[in-house]
Amino acid sequence: TDATNTAALAGVPLVSVTGLGTGAVVTLEVAANTVTTVTVTAGGAGYAVGDKIRVLKESIPGASIDLELTLQAAALVDGILAATDLTPRIDLARSPVDASGGALTGLTTEAVTGSGSGATLSLAVAAGKVTRATVIQAGSGYIAGDRIRVPRSQIPGMFTVPVDTSRLTSANVVNVTTVAHRRVFTSCRARVNGIGRLEVVISVEDRVTGTGVYGFSLTVTNPLVDPVDNVWSIETAGQISPLFPGVELWTFGSVSLSPATTASSTRVAVENTVVVEFEPANPIPSGGSIQLRAPPGFQFAHKLGVCEGVLETSPGSAVQGECLVSAAVGAPGEYAQILRIKLLEEVPSTQTYRLITGVFNPSAAGGAEDWRLQSFSGSVADDRLVDAVSIPGFPVVGQLSLWTGTVQDNPTGEASGTVVFQFQADGVEAGDEIQIAAPAGFSLVGTSGCSGYRSIAGSAPAPTCSGARLTFRAEDRGRMFHEFEIVVTNPARTPRAQENYWTCEHRRAGTLVAAAAFAGAAIVPVPVVRVNLLPGIRSAQSTGGSIQFLVTAALPADAISVRALSTGGDMSGTTTSCGSLVERATSRVNVTMNVVPGVVSG
Repeated sequence: TDATNTAALAGVPLVSVTGLGTGAVVTLEVAANTVTTVTVTAGGAGYAVGDKIRVLKESIPGASIDLELTLQAAALVDGILAATDLTPRIDLARSPVDASGGALTGLTTEAVTGSGSGATLSLAVAAGKVTRATVIQAGSGYIAGDRIRVPRSQIPGMFTVPVDTSRLTSANVVNVTTVAHRRVFTSCRARVNGIGRLEVVISVEDRVTGTGVYGFSLTVTNPLVDPVDNVWSIETAGQISPLFPGVELWTFGSVSLSPATTASSTRVAVENTVVVEFEPANPIPSGGSIQLRAPPGFQFAHKLGVCEGVLETSPGSAVQGECLVSAAVGAPGEYAQILRIKLLEEVPSTQTYRLITGVFNPSAAGGAEDWRLQSFSGSVADDRLVDAVSIPGFPVVGQLSLWTGTVQDNPTGEASGTVVFQFQADGVEAGDEIQIAAPAGFSLVGTSGCSGYRSIAGSAPAPTCSGARLTFRAEDRGRMFHEFEIVVTNPARTPRAQENYWTCEHRRAGTLVAAAAFAGAAIVPVPVVRVNLLPGIRSAQSTGGSIQFLVTAALPADAISVRALSTGGDMSGTTTSCGSLVERATSRVNVTMNVVPGVVSG
């Protein structure tokens, strides 16, 4: 990079790197520490198109690396180096000169018009302008009138340099025009106007002329979803440009994240069901993946890295896939967990999806942090990114000292039952509220207030009930402990996993102070039974009679069991008109039959 300037470095031999050519000798011209001309003084023999030849660094005073050239067809006649000036016809793949100091070599170009490609240039820069452009590699596919340009990223301190040319094989490209870089902006500030649109105001140091070309760049934060009016405009001196379209964001639409509880895992680690709802902007192919990254401190529920996350379009309509959990390094001393669903079928971009997964909240309270949702065309995270979005998270609050309930599965299908609850909240102020919420579909309301409410231990004012919510309003400050029972009316079916939680929240002026939750029980749907007493059933004792049971099941089954709860009944001689009698006892009869939901079986 420190070749010595010389007007004519003569008698320099060429060494073949590839091919059989020998004997060529050249004269080099070095200016501004750059090889500007390579002139053949002896053509040698045996050279072919594509041969690589080299001037050794020892032949160039001050050079630290060799000069390597690739021969083009225009430089050869019958294997002899015939051209006197090789500069426009060879590929200067390596150079012992420094690109600074007024010379930029090996610059790639991009087509503005036409279909040509592959041309590389060397530019000489003086006083902030390009003074000379020399073709290094001719490329192919160019025609007269094509426009090419050198990206500004390759020219320090300059904007884009458009280059008009009719022949890319000439020594000097004609009609070179440039825009010298000069800072004319003095300040830049952003604001939101009265209709919610972002405005950027740029101040200039002097008059902006109508004939000048000005360029600027802005760093912006993209929105979570595409704006309704995704257009931009520029205004100056009372003149406004036509609206031009903004960038279409590759991001998920209609995004939301809903936790079952925001309580920390300080005392008891409760599996919290989190639901992420979204619409893909682009389809995700089979074999692709959807990835959800949780903030540090959250842990996805899994067993040996395999999770039970579900991707569905509607309840019971799941997308086929495999759910895996891995860890990613975050800030020092922290790591974030990643849930990835490898898809076994395509996910179109025309539907709304719900990703449902179990999560353990952090052990300490903390502010809300963003979750990250991404989709990939493959199952590995370094594959091609399809869509991505950051989702606002939820703050994690402290956990209540105590929250339990005698909720249990209801295998008998009873419509209601009595449940005993206990809670304890610390640091309660007068006017604070303790709000208890049942899972979706339950009711705590009776004919007058809270259904069957009875205080068992502790002290608390009488609660109020509305639907599935019960509220205590504190009258004193301090610790609040209470044990009570209430009659709960069950729904017809078990709520969905993300909705089947009993929660208790301590709120102050509407702000959540602490919370706790536990998962609800399963509800066994109650079948509809109609009983017909046939003639003879009311006969005298020890005589026979018939009862007809018509059952409409809520769930499929393969057996129906009928039991006589009163004493003295004898079913030992029972017969049935449907199915096969598999068990006969004094007070019970079992019938094997195909039971279909919603169909009456007799």
